[in-house]
Amino acid sequence: MNTFARFIKTFSKGGGRRKRIERLITTYMNTESDGKLPLSAVRRLAKQYTRPDAATFERFKKSFLLSDHPQNLDRFSVTFEDVMKLVDPDTE
Repeated sequence: MNTFARFIKTFSKGGGRRKRIERLITTYMNTESDGKLPLSAVRRLAKQYTRPDAATFERFKKSFLLSDHPQNLDRFSVTFEDVMKLVDPDTE
């Protein structure tokens, strides 16, 4: 839980998020392929996919904690909301 909260603080908020967005855009725009999306569309997608959300949290929770394994079903009761309280304790 603390690791995911730290990831959000570092890469999905403020300056860290802005740097991540720019890095994603630069990487995409430097690829050699036909049919590239316009810069405005790439920027919009990068912003959309760098926002913290419950679906991403659940995907990482399943991948790294194996929370959907039968032996772990009762072991990891942490929710996305719990993590976001660590990221920003002033939000309710």
